[in-house]
Amino acid sequence: EVEDYDGTDIVVFMSKLFNGWYLGTVTPMDVYYGKVRTMAIVLSCLGAALMSILCVLLVRLYNAKAAADEKSQSKSFFLARMSHEIRTPMNAIMGMSELILRDGDALPDKTREQARAIRQSSLNLLAIINEILDFSKIESGKLELVPVPYLLSSLLNDVINIIRMRMRDKPVLFTVYIDSTLPNELIGDEVRICQVL
Repeated sequence: EVEDYDGTDIVVFMSKLFNGWYLGTVTPMDVYYGKVRTMAIVLSCLGAALMSILCVLLVRLYNAKAAADEKSQSKSFFLARMSHEIRTPMNAIMGMSELILRDGDALPDKTREQARAIRQSSLNLLAIINEILDFSKIESGKLELVPVPYLLSSLLNDVINIIRMRMRDKPVLFTVYIDSTLPNELIGDEVRICQVL
């Protein structure tokens, strides 16, 4: 910022060229700062508008996330409650079938077989109910793995029975191939492995 020969304030920009000469521009101060002020006002208004839009979008996003979390929590609570409500009659059905099977020698073969089918179906249904309960545990972050010794043959038998019951009335050929080199005694979360299979 300098004063011109006639007393007006000016702004001078200078840059040295490759040949040693200087290239400069001279602008009256009021013109230069007027443009700078105008640009600052425009940029400030644009920034304020963008900030307002961003704030509105963030508030809407937060509200949508809160509503989705509330719905998810309600669904998990409903699943957990229904699972527990259904378990009580299922346990009663399983207990009655066990009582019938205790008198197995006095029962006709057909009745014994039907009681076994009731017990197995109850166990399968209880496994499905437990899976539903596990979904709500996964969503709430409370699912735990419990490694215990188990027999692979027993686990595969349970899985095969569950699948057979579901495919009984369907025109599908269900075949199981098990590698004979697999060890039978393993350690892991038998329930989770059964769910995966």
